[in-house]
Amino acid sequence: MLVRFFGFQTYLPDYKGNLKKFLDDTCHKLNARWPEDREALEKTARSANSSIALTEKVFGEFAFRRYDRGHWETRFNRAIFDVMTFYFVDASVAKEPKQQCSQASGCGGGLSGVVHPGSHF
Repeated sequence: MLVRFFGFQTYLPDYKGNLKKFLDDTCHKLNARWPEDREALEKTARSANSSIALTEKVFGEFAFRRYDRGHWETRFNRAIFDVMTFYFVDASVAKEPKQQCSQASGCGGGLSGVVHPGSHF
């Protein structure tokens, strides 16, 4: 999952629809950059941890799960992981949530209860 995060954070313009090739290319590029860019790459890894933690804070046990027809799905959704970790790195989005999601209420009318006015979400 970290390779996905690095790929979308760092090389998104290179993504042409073939996820396997994109992730393979991301690994090759990151391995080549490691000796020179270790500190920057470690900082990016820490930002992944922060965005995961914020997603978990907002969505609780339903983090990275799909909400469909009034219920949270039980399985982890990689596409939702990609979207949430990508956007929760952005400081204008990654603010203290207005509310937390629950099984009963979902997100209280969608992400409008979670995302702050003026954010780029």
